[in-house]
Amino acid sequence: MKRWILAAFVFFVVLVGVWFWSLGALPAIVVPVTTLGEITGEVQVKAADAASFSSATSGEELHAGDTVKTGPTSSALIQFFNKAESKLDENTEYTILESNNGGANGDEPMQVRVRLEAGRVWSRVLQIFDLDGQFVAETSDVVATVRGTSFDLEKLPSEKTKLWVAESVVDASSAGNENAVFVAEGYSAEFGKGSSSTTGTQRLGNSIVESDWFHTNRAADKTFQDDNRNRLTESLALNRVPKAGLLKDVVRSSELLRERLASQASREALKLRYLLRKLAIIRRDVLDGNTGAALREYTRFENTIQTKVKNTADAKQVRKVLVEAHRLFIDVLPEDPAYRLKQQLEDLIVQLSDDSESEFTARFIGVKARLDESAQLFDGNNFSAAKSTARVAKTALENLSRELPVAKIDAGVQSKLMRVLLAYRVRTEALLQRIQEQKKKAQMPVLPSPIFVTSTDMLLSTTTTTTTTEPQTGACLALRVSASPNPVSVGTESVITVQAVYADGHTADITKDSSIKTIGMSGALQGNVFIAAQAGSSHIEATASCGQETLTGSMDLSVNTPNLPVSLEISPSQGTRSFLQPISFQTRARYTNGDIRDVTKETAFQSSDERMGIQNGSIFTTYQLPGVVQITGTFTDQGVNVRASATVTIQAP
Repeated sequence: MKRWILAAFVFFVVLVGVWFWSLGALPAIVVPVTTLGEITGEVQVKAADAASFSSATSGEELHAGDTVKTGPTSSALIQFFNKAESKLDENTEYTILESNNGGANGDEPMQVRVRLEAGRVWSRVLQIFDLDGQFVAETSDVVATVRGTSFDLEKLPSEKTKLWVAESVVDASSAGNENAVFVAEGYSAEFGKGSSSTTGTQRLGNSIVESDWFHTNRAADKTFQDDNRNRLTESLALNRVPKAGLLKDVVRSSELLRERLASQASREALKLRYLLRKLAIIRRDVLDGNTGAALREYTRFENTIQTKVKNTADAKQVRKVLVEAHRLFIDVLPEDPAYRLKQQLEDLIVQLSDDSESEFTARFIGVKARLDESAQLFDGNNFSAAKSTARVAKTALENLSRELPVAKIDAGVQSKLMRVLLAYRVRTEALLQRIQEQKKKAQMPVLPSPIFVTSTDMLLSTTTTTTTTEPQTGACLALRVSASPNPVSVGTESVITVQAVYADGHTADITKDSSIKTIGMSGALQGNVFIAAQAGSSHIEATASCGQETLTGSMDLSVNTPNLPVSLEISPSQGTRSFLQPISFQTRARYTNGDIRDVTKETAFQSSDERMGIQNGSIFTTYQLPGVVQITGTFTDQGVNVRASATVTIQAP
């Protein structure tokens, strides 16, 4: 009998041990590859080393150099490492030029380059925050670079390449021409060979937006995002973590045991996955309505990161985990209970930055989040909230526009960051324009329809008066293109105006009826608004139909580096005073162009201890003995703050 009891006890202990051990278990990491997904109709593949095409099979692995071709009424889906997809329409030929997931574990920046030989393809790409990662789609006419968007590309024989953007923004340029055209969501552009063959951006027409192809792919975009989020949570085995109670602590104990028993090589990776799991649990708690508990748990999590990780060698890897966790909050909007967590997470990513490059990149995460939120609110017809959120992004971008040009970072990195900045500024302006137009439409009064009353001898009807603009007299001679302001500083905007000049001297503003483009890398256009990105000059060219003729006008727009304060000097930098003796300070600001200005009157002074004396403008008067007090002066110009401090020692007479 005792043997049975002992055996049952041992069995119970083993069972509990196995259960306890399983709580901390995570699925093995499966490094995704590029594969051919769902196919319909006639689909063929030609491998890089093959001489001809062969029938394709759903699920087969694809590599750099492979070409996929669809026949009539056929389609194919190419999946790139679960981070991007391309949906091929019928009669399409698509070549994979480069397909690199990055690193043995797929945790490095993705590098994908594809070429649309002919046909039409819709691509969707998860956000790529690392500057070295990108998804590039090209045709014989255009090179389009994206770091997180949905876009549609079409190349038909003897026609220009057409680009439609459904989400975010695409950085595009004509083949062999480095001048960029940033095409924001809701807009399209056409590209031919050479800069003269590139059109400006136009709104997506109803024929595109209301087509089955557009609707089907927009729904697939949402599914793609949801599937990616689900794969992330499944990889963390959240189903093994109880939603409440003491068992959650038991799970953490199991994780700690696994960390201690893991090999040195796998221990750090396991810790990072558990950090990601912790954030996923917090997100789940909010979804379940336990917002208070989730906020408390996040506060403990953040305190741990701040005290044990910040300014350590682990900060970079932890920052990557936080960026990955941010994907769990992609659909969280300002009114959502989890919004506070989303913003705290963004702040923590910035705080863990170990250099200027990573800090700027981290700040762009918050900008991208606000723009995505604005777009979602716009789609939900919440135009006021969409505008407020877009303006938050605009303010952040204005700050970045002032800081980035004068940042002490590698020139190549700075150039990439400036391109990201410019793309987001174009997207912001496009969003604000669309929001404003929709708000106006929503506020327009509904006019009554004409009412007709018939009798035997009369017909009564409502009448409307149409006001027409008097036509200009004389022939249309030229287009006059101007910009205000000109020159413009980096990070600011200039408005382009196009006027028609008539033979009798009259002029008419035809900006809205003109096609405007920019040549040069100093900035980009969104409508008739030029957004300055870097010092130099851009050639602005406008084309419009005037009377029976098509005329062209142009001008040069100069972009100057903003003259910003870089440092502040305070004098005296130290001093000694007795009871009730004043000390007067002077401040001078040094600017990026080398100028030095006396800014004492514009400087805000503050003492570190108000008990030690009275600060009145630039004069500090002592009244407590003895001690040491620090006086800090802060000067602000064009949104940039510079500070300097002085030390005052107060001694007995």
